[in-house]
Amino acid sequence: MAIFIDSAYQGKYYTIPNDDIPVSKKDEKWGLAWANFIYSQYVNGKTAFTNDSVLYDERLRSYAEGRQSPEIYKELLLGEIEEGKVEREGFLNVNFEDIFSPAPKYVSVAVSLLMSNEFDIGVDCIDEKSGTEKTNKKESLWFKRKFQEELRMLGAVKKDEEEYVPLNRDELELYASMGGVKLRKEVALEKALTFTDEYCNWDTEVKERLKYDLVVLGKCAAMDYVDIYAQKVKANYVNVSNVIIQYNRQNKFRDSVFCAVPVQYNIADLRSMNPDFEEEDLMRIAKVWTNRLGNPREGWWAEKNRKGSLDDGSYYYDEFKVEVLHCYWKSTNTYHTKNGFFINGEKVRDAEVDKKKVKRTSVRTVYECKWLIGTDTIFDLQEMNDLPRDGNEVNLPIHVFVAPGRSIIDLMITTLDQIQLTHLKLQNAMAIAPPNGLGIEIGALENLTIGKKKMKPLDMIKLYGQNGSMIYRGTPLHGHVGNYSGKPIDILPGGIGVLFNEIVSTFEMCFNHLAELSGIDRITTNSKTPSVSMPVGTQRMMSENTNTVLKPLLRGYINVKESVMENEALRISLICKNNKNKELGYHNIIGEAGVMALAELANVPVKQLGISMRLKPSGEERQKIEAAAIEAMKVGKNGQPGITMGEYLFITRQINGGGSLRYAEAFLTFRDQKNKEREEKMAQQNIEHQNQAIMQQNQQKHELEKDLITHQTNEDIRKLEAEARFKELGGQGDFMRDMGAKKAEQQFAMEGMGE
Repeated sequence: MAIFIDSAYQGKYYTIPNDDIPVSKKDEKWGLAWANFIYSQYVNGKTAFTNDSVLYDERLRSYAEGRQSPEIYKELLLGEIEEGKVEREGFLNVNFEDIFSPAPKYVSVAVSLLMSNEFDIGVDCIDEKSGTEKTNKKESLWFKRKFQEELRMLGAVKKDEEEYVPLNRDELELYASMGGVKLRKEVALEKALTFTDEYCNWDTEVKERLKYDLVVLGKCAAMDYVDIYAQKVKANYVNVSNVIIQYNRQNKFRDSVFCAVPVQYNIADLRSMNPDFEEEDLMRIAKVWTNRLGNPREGWWAEKNRKGSLDDGSYYYDEFKVEVLHCYWKSTNTYHTKNGFFINGEKVRDAEVDKKKVKRTSVRTVYECKWLIGTDTIFDLQEMNDLPRDGNEVNLPIHVFVAPGRSIIDLMITTLDQIQLTHLKLQNAMAIAPPNGLGIEIGALENLTIGKKKMKPLDMIKLYGQNGSMIYRGTPLHGHVGNYSGKPIDILPGGIGVLFNEIVSTFEMCFNHLAELSGIDRITTNSKTPSVSMPVGTQRMMSENTNTVLKPLLRGYINVKESVMENEALRISLICKNNKNKELGYHNIIGEAGVMALAELANVPVKQLGISMRLKPSGEERQKIEAAAIEAMKVGKNGQPGITMGEYLFITRQINGGGSLRYAEAFLTFRDQKNKEREEKMAQQNIEHQNQAIMQQNQQKHELEKDLITHQTNEDIRKLEAEARFKELGGQGDFMRDMGAKKAEQQFAMEGMGE
């Protein structure tokens, strides 16, 4: 439903209220001026979304749901109603009211594809203090690696405790870069943000509606706020068509100064929201909204007792609906202090500030109020509770994203109209199509006699209808053939004839156009199994093209979600810092230590929190990584497994417990590379050992041969000496000659062994 337009504001431009005033003067009059300014900007088309865009959004929604106005097609086929007539003539056999549209199916498929992407919340603080803490934690992990056995001996680590520790410095750096070193405040914030999603039913109520709006309208919006009674942060869906926000060239609207959103209440709601309302004020408000938003007409008040109360204490007008504009705008508050005490800034002169006698501080903030449209009544004017502050800048609570270009449904409208027109023509053609009939040559059936009975043409036609037999005259009387075809009866086919093929071709062309315009291929939209004749590669390529087209919309959703989470994180840290009631807030969610850790983040710029959405691995991806981890546990060529049981459990925690799939992959790849390097090193060492063994064997062989030669030579010499004892003195010369020859032979053999 579009925002109510008060004609009194059309063409009337309110100026932006003065912000450079003391805080004490930022009262209800100032708040009303802001509400009037914001509303007048919208009414006169000066905001990002105008009343015209709201009407066009409603048109897009009607096409997406297949409920566009039948009058569109009546005018196209029949023209406008002639003057003096109640309805158009022609196509009286056609049902114009029921729309034949494939748009709901395309929208459902697109939203389902976007919903198939699941994300985890990630926090990676990059502020200086967190960086120091991570370095210390990383070094502590390395200390455990170096002194693991000593720590176990001291009882600091249980023997049966399977804890992952890095193998070396390189692996430690890889582990840290992939988010393995998590700080307590990071874990606590991730847990708190995950709880917030559950608390506000983000996955079941908000996410799908945002993605639906992105597909249909090409834009979406969400809002964060604090449940002041539970002291917890919540977020909800906002109909982007009804968002009033300052125009901004960026599609994220981060720099917008104001925003607003309408909310409908009844008078009973207003009474409970603001007990300060007098009953006369509530009656006056109800009268302003007479004959609006479905409220009774003027005559209703004239009836008896319409102004009084009922027996149960309620009032007749309690159910009157009114539209309240929730307004938010950025402002700068200036404070003055002297000697540490706040003073009235109105009496402070610039000279005192220049001489540093008085300290002037400017603080950005966000004000909010609720304004009854078209009245002078505002209430709940205040600075926003637990204001999300990014450094010195502040964030508005409404988060908007607009995708570039036209939405998917907007691109499809012309083709959807063509499909409906073709469907109406098909209805009309089928309604007026003749049934199957007979063409009868009456001359061939006249003057026939069977036996003595003269047969009439109608009798022969009945005979044909009974048994399919036909008796006819083959030659006309007087022998003049004329145009006679020789067949007394021709079967005339009924139906719409060749028009059917034309309609089928038109439908085929239109559905191909839808696939081109939407980027969603016909395989994806077809609930049946793809044709076996289509190659698997072609099917996969078409499916990937569909996902590619939807990526800008997915990025838009991620943008809104991350923007909401940044505000939520800032609000949560403020609640953890300021809330002392342990029954409220996040004490029961993240524990006392977690609350204390998050309280430290209250003054950290949101961008330094490193909040992001990480794509969850699919079931198939998890199975592949787990299978690779199991394979890596097997004993390799070197007799050692690629990973230990502790490392395997660490990987399974990563892929099944919301950890980083990228790190699990990188870790396995890193270990695989190290194992290969170790195997190559061991292979090289084996080769060197083999070469040394061969050299040693050759050396031993040479020594043995050398010993054998020496032994043989010595034996020959002893033999000659023994023989010499039995020889006469005359044979002494021969003996000495033979012994010299043996010694020379031995020396020659020894020299050969040395070479």
